[in-house]
Amino acid sequence: MRFHVHRLAGAIFTLAVCVYAATDATGQITRLMPLGDSITNGSDGGYRTVLFNRLNEHGVTIDFVGSNALGKDRPHLPDSNHEGHGGWRTYNIQHHIVDWMQRYEPDVILLHIGTNDISTGADAPTTAHRLSRLIGTIFDTDPDVRLYVASTILRTDNPEKAQINEEYAALTPGVVRRWRNAGFDARFVPMHEYLGPDDLADHIHPNALGYDKMGLVWWAYYNGPTADARLAMTTPDVNQPVTLTARRMEPGAEVSFYATTAPLGATEVPGLGVTLDVNHAVLVGSATADGDGVATYVIENLDRVLRYQAIRVQAAMVGRKTQALIKVVR
Repeated sequence: MRFHVHRLAGAIFTLAVCVYAATDATGQITRLMPLGDSITNGSDGGYRTVLFNRLNEHGVTIDFVGSNALGKDRPHLPDSNHEGHGGWRTYNIQHHIVDWMQRYEPDVILLHIGTNDISTGADAPTTAHRLSRLIGTIFDTDPDVRLYVASTILRTDNPEKAQINEEYAALTPGVVRRWRNAGFDARFVPMHEYLGPDDLADHIHPNALGYDKMGLVWWAYYNGPTADARLAMTTPDVNQPVTLTARRMEPGAEVSFYATTAPLGATEVPGLGVTLDVNHAVLVGSATADGDGVATYVIENLDRVLRYQAIRVQAAMVGRKTQALIKVVR
């Protein structure tokens, strides 16, 4: 089921992912290579900051590997290596991937590529063919590597290119599935579903919130695909109520909604049997999921102090949870 991000007056729909705690029972270090173009390179660490911290908080010791690094380490990103190259097409990555893999020996690769292929005239089938060829080279180099392939995020710079990007995003899961059916550890990540126009800085690259969302999506899919609940929230306007909606919950389940302004950390909720990925979580209300698995809670008057902050909202029921990053604006 596709998650569309609609531009409606007074409302935004936001990232919602089921949060699976990725753990490494062996205590070994996972060598992880972020691979792609400028969207992987990112701004001030891009998606890698959130991803690094989430994995480490949940017991996975990560060593980002690659030939690129930030000029200096950031306080929240002590490991800045990656293979994100601005302006590169899929075949540019193809020319270097064998050397990079032999040099850095990644256990896991996170691949987001194809935006620049489309920017320079490639159609969707051509870009998908290049992607499949690159995946083949990756598995020829190391048949045991775990490869996550993300569908490219949306673009709003040009209607024709935006449509080709949509077509390419639709072809990507089939490409990944063919390699998985061939016996390789290829995993599809529907990144395209989770970012909308408000998450872009320049019609192509994510803004800070968009990169945070990307990091959360990579993290949530790290241990496998998820089909859990999705969370939406309307933007609070003056004298207007705020609506929280959680979908894909169990029909009849009591769903609790929590919020926080804290950037990192987790809070255990023993009564629900879950650990929320929010720090100092505040219960804002509960609702019962209807026969379609939809639970809705209306906040009649959101505290004004929250109106101008980036807050996170999470919904939870026994054994399941969903997270969203919400930027509250007037």
